[in-house]
Amino acid sequence: MVYQRLIRFLKRSIYYQKNTKIVKLKGANNAQFGLYGEQIGDNKATISPEEQQKQMVQQTVQWLNEQIK
Repeated sequence: MVYQRLIRFLKRSIYYQKNTKIVKLKGANNAQFGLYGEQIGDNKATISPEEQQKQMVQQTVQWLNEQIK
């Protein structure tokens, strides 16, 4: 429920380019994205930092490949 509200808020509050892609990495959290330690209000990650980074790279490469087609 909170996630859905956040997404609705972001969609109303931020201008996205037409090729914007929002991806939710299940088990990931904010602190592991940049490896800068725990963040207030951040959920506990259920995947390793390495797995999170691997998924992020895969999603980024996929998005980049879609842009050049």
